Amino acid sequence: NRLSAPIIAYFFYDVCIFLHFWYFCNVFPQSMLEKERTLISKLYRTAIGWRVVDANLASVLKVEGRKSPEREIFTDEQITLILSQKNTPTGQMVIALLACGVRIYELLHFKHEDFHRTESGAYLIGGCKTEAGRNRIIPILDFGIPIFEHAYATSVENSPLFPNGKGGFWNEKNWRNRKFYPFLEEIGIQPNPYDENGKRKPEFSGKLATYTPYTTRHTYASLCDRAGVNKDILKRAVGHTPKSKTLDEVYLHPKANQMIEAFDSANQLVKDEVLALPEE
Repeated sequence: NRLSAPIIAYFFYDVCIFLHFWYFCNVFPQSMLEKERTLISKLYRTAIGWRVVDANLASVLKVEGRKSPEREIFTDEQITLILSQKNTPTGQMVIALLACGVRIYELLHFKHEDFHRTESGAYLIGGCKTEAGRNRIIPILDFGIPIFEHAYATSVENSPLFPNGKGGFWNEKNWRNRKFYPFLEEIGIQPNPYDENGKRKPEFSGKLATYTPYTTRHTYASLCDRAGVNKDILKRAVGHTPKSKTLDEVYLHPKANQMIEAFDSANQLVKDEVLALPEE
């Protein structure tokens, strides 16, 4: 019929695209190829339903693409160095990222009213990307609370918590290339791969930066894991779906104080092991 033709054409077109990716599997990340194979498998099932093919051949395709490199985290010494920059605007924002483990896009889009202070600590309400990530409670580790308090005191309602020079929301790419990377170079953590205009320098073409804004998120998670923070609660804080159904029932609508108290061990670890490093 009229409907079957475009579906069949789309199916075989996508199969050809996948086989092209598969052939050059040393170029594309393995995760990308696995997603493509999943899509092809679904299309095969559709084609089987339309009696175009008899078997799902996606299951026999091997995916051996380029594996993504292990993500680095900041060392305790580097964290201490970053915390020493609490009086600089970019330093404050990097510390804020380390203190709550949010995605860079999330931090740049938090509003004044998303910050909350209680007797037991401080937290944010917000987030993005997934259902688990949106409107979640995000406890702030103690070392970052003064940064957020200052941001709250100097911002206004319904405006960015961390505004750009014009009082608006930061562009993620601009902040990353023109603020974050120059900051890391200034304090001696890694060379800046971008020039003063935010363009990638020729000598860094094709090379991945060791430390990115996302490194703060992994560092936060690593600190909390070292401190023994409950993994499901940590997942909830960073915007991932907890695996424990029992925990979901208990924390279906968790109180802020419950979430904050769950991170007490992480605050203690920072005090005992990170901020108490011996002088060289």
